[in-house]
Amino acid sequence: MPTKRKPSKSKKKHLPHLCENVITVLATTCMNDIQRVCHDNAKEKGWWDGKKHNIPEKLALVHSEISEALEEYRIAENKKKLVSVYYPFNAKPEGFVVELADAVIRVMDLCQYLGVSLAETIALKHAYNKTRTHRHGGKRA
Repeated sequence: MPTKRKPSKSKKKHLPHLCENVITVLATTCMNDIQRVCHDNAKEKGWWDGKKHNIPEKLALVHSEISEALEEYRIAENKKKLVSVYYPFNAKPEGFVVELADAVIRVMDLCQYLGVSLAETIALKHAYNKTRTHRHGGKRA
């Protein structure tokens, strides 16, 4: 009867790393597609009309979505309401998470215009962040 061999520890150590790499590739592909769709929709709706594009203005629009998320946070009475989507005016969704989504959509739109993969940049920054110390630089929050 053949004996069962235990997998070597070196293979076990590599498996999470390989899985993380596969997930990163799949997520990057999906996010790049979403980024392209967001930008295509913004162009179709006229947000990129004209020849000169004002990047600071685009960043201010991202900031405005974050400010709207803050306002939604302030009026939410509890976590359930904070993560809920509601429809006060016709079919337009509103709420904290909706405003966060708006900010991400605007960031993706800008990245696509600039020819930058936000997904690849996030993966790069996340890999670096994993090497940092706990609350690096003595930051409190």
